[in-house]
Amino acid sequence: MLIGVENHSYIVIYKRIEMKKVEERIEEIAREVAESRGLVLLEVEYFPSKTNSLIRLYLYRKEKQVSLVDCEQVSREVELLLDEEDFMPGSYTLEVSSPGLFRKIKHQKEYELFLSQRIRVLYRDEMNNTLEVTGVIIRTGENSLTLDLGEKGLVTINFRLILQANLAPEI
Repeated sequence: MLIGVENHSYIVIYKRIEMKKVEERIEEIAREVAESRGLVLLEVEYFPSKTNSLIRLYLYRKEKQVSLVDCEQVSREVELLLDEEDFMPGSYTLEVSSPGLFRKIKHQKEYELFLSQRIRVLYRDEMNNTLEVTGVIIRTGENSLTLDLGEKGLVTINFRLILQANLAPEI
């Protein structure tokens, strides 16, 4: 009976590794296509399913907004390459979009991408107080970012103290 349990665990671990490889390949394909069009692939969300998996791609471009045409072109090209390689089980739905006006910043590398943009940051200070500030990213480093808060001056926040951050454009 223990043998069956061990074999079952092995299958689960194998499937996780297999899914990770699928997600990595999707990301490689999408990144190449995005970069060939002057876009940055911010994020890939992959929701596997036996019948119809869901893939979401989020694109960004610093110089100007990502357009519907950009999304359509990337979608067509990525879809063509995914179908050509045919490495995913079952069918899939591919969604391609811009990050949105108030995107939640999920990865440290995004602060560098969003340099000169206005963000809202919820963080803990060194005394463990929760603080919220809104300002323009003027500098990022290995461990921190600096925001210009306008009349309130500058604030430097260590990445490890950030609880949540979002783009916060003035509308």
